[in-house]
Amino acid sequence: MGLALAACGFASAQQKSELAQADLWLQPAKGGYTVEFVSNGEVVGLQFDVKGIEVAEGQFDCGAGVAETHIASCTINSEGNLRVLVYSMENAPIPDGTMVMIRNAVSADRGNLLGAVRQAAQPTLDGVVFGDVQGANVTPDHLQ
Repeated sequence: MGLALAACGFASAQQKSELAQADLWLQPAKGGYTVEFVSNGEVVGLQFDVKGIEVAEGQFDCGAGVAETHIASCTINSEGNLRVLVYSMENAPIPDGTMVMIRNAVSADRGNLLGAVRQAAQPTLDGVVFGDVQGANVTPDHLQ
């Protein structure tokens, strides 16, 4: 019986890994950061927060690489982090590309701003969730 349960657990994990062949990452870009996404075509919705960088309205381009079939919504959540949601009303797969572009703030005192940026921790992605066409969570383990 233990072997049967182990086999079921392996099959379930294998099924999830087959669906979750997708990735999301934050990378430096000229004057800020971008969040990039790639997938095997199974992800139809995603959500994530960008932590560790102060972002204000007007400092980001939401859904920069999202197809016309998708809706991208970027807001500043209650913790002051940028929250991004991408989905399709038709359950169409999210295309590979840039989900959001974040520009650094322009400041009158650029020297202090640059010093603060150098001392700050690198921004990270948090609260990442990928969903498939049935609404199942197919977030890769390394993003959870």
